[in-house]
Amino acid sequence: MSIRSYSPTDVAVLLAGFYQVDGFMEGSFISISKDVQPYKTTRTSDGQVARTFTKDDTYTVTLNLASTSPTNDLLNAVVLGDSLTQYGKFPLFVKDGSGTSLFLAPTSWVKEVPDLAFSEDVTTRTWVLQATNCVTNFGGNEGASSALQDLATVTLGAL
Repeated sequence: MSIRSYSPTDVAVLLAGFYQVDGFMEGSFISISKDVQPYKTTRTSDGQVARTFTKDDTYTVTLNLASTSPTNDLLNAVVLGDSLTQYGKFPLFVKDGSGTSLFLAPTSWVKEVPDLAFSEDVTTRTWVLQATNCVTNFGGNEGASSALQDLATVTLGAL
């Protein structure tokens, strides 16, 4: 029996290929969900089953940042620039450095800005991003993957 380890501090999020997000809140700090599932099942009255395939590789990515995170300033600047120019799109990369899970989106943008709240405690600022043309690997944590393995996973996932 092997023991597997996971370290939340080894999860990296890169915006635009170079800016590493930091200042995540405790608890669930990143969630990635597929917007449209690939198959829709239809059942007929006589018991037949049919499925319809929809090719849609858009995802919603939620980042739960502390109100003290400097990433709030960056994402706010992206939103302001996007509202002026409509060019606020950027690549997004999420990687579990202690395992093999990864998410790559060549195009993403801020879909929803957080509420602005003040409290006696540090509050959560929830940024919702939308991403398209995504490649994912829902991996485990038996061992960290190498950069070469990540490249192969991304390449095979794009085919």
